[in-house]
Amino acid sequence: VRPAGLLGGLLSVVAAACGAWWARRPPPPPAEEVLPFVQTVFPAPTVSGDAGSTALPAIVAGVVVELVGEGSSVGLAVRVAG
Repeated sequence: VRPAGLLGGLLSVVAAACGAWWARRPPPPPAEEVLPFVQTVFPAPTVSGDAGSTALPAIVAGVVVELVGEGSSVGLAVRVAG
């Protein structure tokens, strides 16, 4: 056996082992799992009118609706928006 043939065979075995390891490795995690999640806090929207008002703005189907008081509901917002 010539040394060149032995070296070629050894390199072939190493290359095949590396290829098998690369093909069977677990897939990398999705980017959504790796990237940190940052919660952005937005300031409360200002409501026109009385500064002491408890009215809350709501956006329903692209229409800004003002919900007044604690008894207001999403159903009321949808009815007002049309």
